[in-house]
Amino acid sequence: MFHHFCLDADDQGLLGLWRGFCAFGRPFLGTLHCLRSLGQLQELTLAKTAISGDISVLRHFPLLTRVSLSHTRVSGNVSTLALCCRKLKIASLAHTKISGDIKMFQGLEALKVLQLSSTRVQGDVAALRSCLLLELLDLNDTLVSGNSSALDSCVELHTILLHNTRIR
Repeated sequence: MFHHFCLDADDQGLLGLWRGFCAFGRPFLGTLHCLRSLGQLQELTLAKTAISGDISVLRHFPLLTRVSLSHTRVSGNVSTLALCCRKLKIASLAHTKISGDIKMFQGLEALKVLQLSSTRVQGDVAALRSCLLLELLDLNDTLVSGNSSALDSCVELHTILLHNTRIR
């Protein structure tokens, strides 16, 4: 049984106060567009659900610190997250239809976890050298290229997954 989630104008007052939304691994059906009225949202966890839609909707959530949409049918360009969600600490977007240039994450100083495996993200890994708090980086099966030594400034980085990339 799937749970369908969508908000209408009557829901905005109460649900606009939500700080987190989680449906991890539950039978959940809907689109990201349905969440647009949750403007104060700080954590969004919909990994391993049937959620779909374009991540451009996330521009409505400037307070987001955690986005977990791995193994979903979401799509769009990573620029939305990087430009609108400046407080982002965790971006888990593996196994989605996300695309764009990894350089869009270069100004996210609080970023600790970046999981982009099996996406269409490309660009030079050197763009992440300013993410000094980065602890986990998963770029398996992406089009990202460059030299891994560019990440030497990321002293907190303890897990790096670069299988099937263009990174040397």
